[in-house]
Amino acid sequence: MSEREQLFDNWANDYDRSVQETDGFPFAGYEEILNSIVRESAVRAGDRILDLGVGTGALAGRFVELGCEVWGLDFSERMLERARARFPGARFLKADLLDAWPGELPDRFVAVVSGYVLHEFGTPDKLKVVKHALERLSPGAQLVVGDIAFRTRALHDAAQAQWANAWDAEEAYWVWEELEPQLREVAARRQFSAYSFCGGVMTFLRQEAE
Repeated sequence: MSEREQLFDNWANDYDRSVQETDGFPFAGYEEILNSIVRESAVRAGDRILDLGVGTGALAGRFVELGCEVWGLDFSERMLERARARFPGARFLKADLLDAWPGELPDRFVAVVSGYVLHEFGTPDKLKVVKHALERLSPGAQLVVGDIAFRTRALHDAAQAQWANAWDAEEAYWVWEELEPQLREVAARRQFSAYSFCGGVMTFLRQEAE
């Protein structure tokens, strides 16, 4: 087990409380961001959705309540245990998002979503996960990502200076002005909306082959 996996296993029992108890960095706007992911996905009851980095099910549960067919991936078994207990009708599988995804996962989804996960990965791996997720979408469907994110490098640096004690140097927070040009190769449409000084929602439409 990696140190990162052990960290999230240990965090599982307190995760839901810890992400909602502060208005500061890094979870300012957390609830609004998760609600926005659901709105932007534009799904209906019966639609099949995939949650990347499902954790304890905070985001996936919103889709369960809508009557969606919910699938989720996560590398932390303890997180998955909590998600399965809360939402037994969903399908939650253990997987590293950077490795091959489980074979039992369906080929196509009406939406792929992710909440507060991809900041764990550097730029090349972010692009890899985005590309892989887009390949799982049905025609016209979207990938919707909510995460620790900044529109500009200046806003990123200002937050880092203000919140130095809470800043995790091992994490790679989104800087939209730098990543958006690189995402043009894999996504036909890319949009960023800020919901707090350190959080935003990004939507991506699959680039169809010519």
